[in-house]
Amino acid sequence: MDQFLIFQLFGPMASWGECAPGGVRQTLGIPTKSALLGILEGAVGITRDREKMHGAFAANYEFVICGSENPVWAQDFHTVQVPKENKKILYLTRKEELSNPEQLETILSTRDYLSDSWWLVAVKAKPQAPYSLEELKEYMERPTFTPYLGRKSNPSGLPFCPQIMSGDLKGVLGSCSKKFKEKLNSVGLNLPELQTDGYWERECQDLKPKFIIRRRDVPLSRTKWLFEERTINYGEVLNREDSQCTTPE
Repeated sequence: MDQFLIFQLFGPMASWGECAPGGVRQTLGIPTKSALLGILEGAVGITRDREKMHGAFAANYEFVICGSENPVWAQDFHTVQVPKENKKILYLTRKEELSNPEQLETILSTRDYLSDSWWLVAVKAKPQAPYSLEELKEYMERPTFTPYLGRKSNPSGLPFCPQIMSGDLKGVLGSCSKKFKEKLNSVGLNLPELQTDGYWERECQDLKPKFIIRRRDVPLSRTKWLFEERTINYGEVLNREDSQCTTPE
């Protein structure tokens, strides 16, 4: 019987970074693996310079994610300083780009966000994982660093409410989603409905993928911002009756 750490993510704004080489910074509908690893590592208190620990987290924790139906998209604008185009100069870091103020110009950058969206995340740990699920649960109840949803300007709007549960994945996610919604409905907060489809890594005995995609979101180096690809599955992870929100009486 598999064991999972289940937690929720909710905030007024969230942004899960797509590849962004230019001025348009889009967002995915679900958190990237690098974002989820960052949330766990931030709760534990791991800093960006601890490369070996980042590698251990990336290799030993797997995620299953489902998110809100019909998320509300928002966009804002930023001005960004960039060096003027010069094919003779190769900049390797952002620091090098900003090293000569006389060669800088300003461009307009757009940023996409999701507003008032909710995600349910299940974490499975391998035997050699650096922290057990029970240890991660304790850290997530009292995170070392302030949690945010993709960008530092997007703080978490609710506690993670981590739960350790064992069983088949659909049953575990369904039970937790009902528990979270009942608790929040009791104080007048109605969460959006969850999609029945979601994403997971590797093979899962009780889940059947509708299709398989590749995504470059596994961190190789936090200091150099290098990532590698992984294969993820997309399909039904939640029964319809478990995804419905109820209204408080």
